[in-house]
Amino acid sequence: MTWARNGKKQIVWRCVSRLEFGRKYCHSSPTLAEEKLHRAILEALNEFAQAGTEVKADLLEFTAMAWSSGKSDGTSLITLRQRLKDINAQQALLLDQVLEHMDDSILTAQLKAIMDEKQATQEQISALKLDSVRSASQASRMAELKEWMARLEVNTEY
Repeated sequence: MTWARNGKKQIVWRCVSRLEFGRKYCHSSPTLAEEKLHRAILEALNEFAQAGTEVKADLLEFTAMAWSSGKSDGTSLITLRQRLKDINAQQALLLDQVLEHMDDSILTAQLKAIMDEKQATQEQISALKLDSVRSASQASRMAELKEWMARLEVNTEY
C-alpha cells in the first residue's frame, strides 16, 4: 500500500487481512518499508553469489535429488516394451488353450494373471513416458539454474 504523510508518499507492505479488517484478525502485523525489503533481498542475493562454488554445487545436487524422487526403478522403456510383446504372445497362446479347454480353471487363472501383468506393464510404460517428459523439463530448468548461477559468479554486484 502507499502511505501519504506530511506530503510524502511511502510504499509499505502490510498483511492483507490487516488492511481489509483492521486489528480484528491481525493484531500484531508489522509494517515493512519497501526499500528495506529490496535491500534485504539484494543482500541475500549478493551473499548467495559470493557463497562460492561449494554451496552452489550443493544446491544444484539437492535440486536434482528433489526432482529425481519418484523416478522409475531403473527399468528401461525398451525392456518394458519387449516384456509387453512377450506377454501378448503368451496371452495369445493361453487364450487358444482356454478356448480349447473352457472348463480348465488353471488355464483361466493363468490367463487372468497374464492379463494383470499386461495391465501393470502398460501402466509402467505410461509412467515411464511421463517421467521422460518430466525429466526433459527438469533438465531444461536445471540448465537455466546453472546458467543463472554462472552469471552470479560474473555479476556479484546488484
